[in-house]
Amino acid sequence: MRVPAGKAETEIHDTINRMASRIPHNPGSLLWPRQSLPVEIGFEEVHIWAWSFGTAAEPTDYDLEILDKQERQRTERFYFAPDKVRYSVCHASMRRILGSYLDRPSDSLVYREAEGGKPELVLEPGQLPLRFNLSHSKSVALLAVTLGMAVGVDVEDIRAIERGVAERFFSSAEIAAMAPLGGEEWLNAFYRCWTRKEAILKVVGTGLRVPLDSFDVSLLRDEPAALLAARPESKLMTSWQLHHLSPAEGIVGALAIGDAAALVIPWTFEH
Repeated sequence: MRVPAGKAETEIHDTINRMASRIPHNPGSLLWPRQSLPVEIGFEEVHIWAWSFGTAAEPTDYDLEILDKQERQRTERFYFAPDKVRYSVCHASMRRILGSYLDRPSDSLVYREAEGGKPELVLEPGQLPLRFNLSHSKSVALLAVTLGMAVGVDVEDIRAIERGVAERFFSSAEIAAMAPLGGEEWLNAFYRCWTRKEAILKVVGTGLRVPLDSFDVSLLRDEPAALLAARPESKLMTSWQLHHLSPAEGIVGALAIGDAAALVIPWTFEH
């Protein structure tokens, strides 16, 4: 029986988090060039910002003071302190970066829910048509920013996971491609596949509920990141472009955009 995309995402994330609680994960340092604000962005560029979460035991005033009321309430609703820290750092960093592009105070930004449930900025007339997408793992966050271009990004810590997860949710072509692999090679292929699928789901909007096995992505180490096939039930355009992201050792990510000519520029957020 086909598993709906929304349920599949939840089940995979639950499995990853359950395995994460058993196995320590020590990712390497961020590998991308360090960059401070401000920077300018062109219409044919995609900026990818990466940051980690530091060592703070609780959310800091430095981050909380620029969040809006809803974001502060969401921070408080998390039960565990590390989850509070991750949420507050992610949303404060996103506000600082987006505010810098717009030359606006970080705490003045207002978001709304767009079609498919994706957040978007409420922009004033004449402001840059910024579009963005945020993802984070337990260790690292990624923020993709464009001008007027749809974008989806995903990032995951590489942790042990049962083979049955791939067999339950991936397409037959993807399962066949992974079948000869073993050990670390299989694990890396799993996360390349999963992050690329998730990036596709995010660029089109979660409201579409695309079945995970209705489209195929590349996943082998020597293959370029690509959307290989999209069956009619996926309702996907095959023109979506995928990019592999490797912000640190032990971390894998993916970017989905609609413009094959776009220049992807990765940075580590210096703040």
